[in-house]
This record gives sequence, structure tokens and C-alpha cells, in this order.
Amino acid sequence: MAKQHKGARVLEAIVEQDMSELPNFAFGGEETQVDIRPKTVVPVGYKSAYRARAAALGRTSKAAKRSNSDWLAQELEAECIGKGGAFDLQRFLAIFHANTGEDALVRWPNRNNGWEGRLRMSGAIVLRGVVGKRGTFRTPEGETNLHEVEDSLVREFLAKWDGRNS
Repeated sequence: MAKQHKGARVLEAIVEQDMSELPNFAFGGEETQVDIRPKTVVPVGYKSAYRARAAALGRTSKAAKRSNSDWLAQELEAECIGKGGAFDLQRFLAIFHANTGEDALVRWPNRNNGWEGRLRMSGAIVLRGVVGKRGTFRTPEGETNLHEVEDSLVREFLAKWDGRNS
């Protein structure tokens, strides 16, 4: 076994320290609490894949870079994200209810920090299964039979669910 360099041992000791216990002094000398935990639960590999797929499709919006850019992601973006980039939670909840018959706020009652993002991600995952298996996308205003839509993204989306019954 190779001998470990002293500098490497020191570096390991520094990395293993619990940095949350170190004081953080803001301008003026007062100690403030800083949350150093990551603000996302999405693994870096997925984020990279999302950005790469969005770029390949020529999609440049912030929402596109944070989704898998399949047909449903693009449809939800068009339905639920306004011109200024603000997410319309009520519209998303209405679409979720129209497709599943469930209240997403009851299904996912956690309201801790980041709850809206988790609800969007979890809700979209459930919608993918429901819409993909049924082949119909519903909004409060009506429904679209995806089997009648001539679009390569729709066909790709449906192909992932072809033959899945549960």
C-alpha cells in the first residue's frame, strides 16, 4: 500500500469537518447562520442530462433545463408557466386533478422548505404514468387523445408507456 502524503491527510481532516458548526461572521462582526446544505434533491447527473436534452431540442427556458423535456414536460410548461417564468400552482393542481381525480395537496401534505418543487416533480411523475398509460391528456377545459396527435415527441412519449397496464 502506498504511503499517504501528510498534506493529503490534512486535506481529508478538513473535508471531514462538520462545517455547520463553524461561525459565520457577516459584515459588522455579527455571527449569522448559513445553511450550507444543497438546495436540491436532484442528482447532478440528472441535471446534466436535462440541460443536454433541452439544448439538443433547442429549448432555452429555465423550466426546460430543469425537466426531462419530453412531451408532457413541454405541455406542462406551456400550461403552467407564465410569460414571466412564474409557476401557476393552481393551474398545475387543476391539471393534476383532471387527470388523476386526486388532490395533490392532500396526496403530498409536506409543506417544509421546497415543498412546491417536490410537488411539481412528484406530480409530474404521477401524471406521466396516468397520461402515458391512458393516452389522454386532460385539462379542466377538455382532453386530448394523444393517439390522434401527429408529433414525434408525442409518439416518443407514448412509446415509453406502450404495453404497460399498471
